[in-house]
Amino acid sequence: MPVITPSFLERLQIETGGSFHCHAITADLQALVERSGVRQGLLVAVGQHTTTALVLNENEERLLRDIEAFFLGLAPPERPWLHNDLHLRQGIPPDEPRNAHAHLIAMLLGNQLSLPVVDGRLGIGRWQSVLLVELDGPRQREVLLQLIDTGGPSPPTGSDSMLRAAP
Repeated sequence: MPVITPSFLERLQIETGGSFHCHAITADLQALVERSGVRQGLLVAVGQHTTTALVLNENEERLLRDIEAFFLGLAPPERPWLHNDLHLRQGIPPDEPRNAHAHLIAMLLGNQLSLPVVDGRLGIGRWQSVLLVELDGPRQREVLLQLIDTGGPSPPTGSDSMLRAAP
């Protein structure tokens, strides 16, 4: 008989601000875990846009400004990117933005995270936050969340919880 693993699916809607802006969504993810009642599991978050990214980092204002400066330095919006030659592209809407830099930065940062759930809490570090990075906003954005209940008892704590290679 197959084992059925419960899972929960949710779409997180976010109204972003700024052309490059980090939005902390950790509390939203933790709220899903709490509503679900999952004690041990895995939360998968996938951004639904090619000009956003999902990262795990510190949500500190000056660091976020450094992150923006760093990535815009790597892929400056004003560079003559081929994707921005809108007159050469077919079938694009009249309000299409010049956003090649946003696509490139999103590729560097990534657009999905897998986070452990341990004892009903996201298994992230003290200073870590889940951030949706808007690279081409402001816009309405969506993150698909799937929470998988792996069940089982709480993991052991202390030195006994270290994984050891077989001899």
